[in-house]
Amino acid sequence: MKKTKTILSSTLLLLTPLIAVHANWTTGMTAAGTFQLPNASVYDIVDNFLLWILMLFTILSVLAFVVAGVMFLMAGTSTDNTERAKNMIKYSIIGIVVGLSGYIIISLIDGILLGNIY
Repeated sequence: MKKTKTILSSTLLLLTPLIAVHANWTTGMTAAGTFQLPNASVYDIVDNFLLWILMLFTILSVLAFVVAGVMFLMAGTSTDNTERAKNMIKYSIIGIVVGLSGYIIISLIDGILLGNIY
């Protein structure tokens, strides 16, 4: 369990700079000594944040699916481990569906509000 937490936290730590790149943020100090703020509107920042959360949620669900598959293969004749792996597979599939449908719903609402739906 500790190993899984370490892997997940290090993966999240490595993906954190991508959030700033995706939001088109310029960071650092200007010549006058003031900090630069994001060039994006609040709507764009919130939209990017929600998309990143959904993407992270979906990636973790796929990772859980892979781990559950390995658990199922390694369970052997233990019915307790087999049931645990089956439940993990079921919930990770639900997580993938929720993550992808969340992205679709946010994109649909975004298109409706901006008038980009054809």
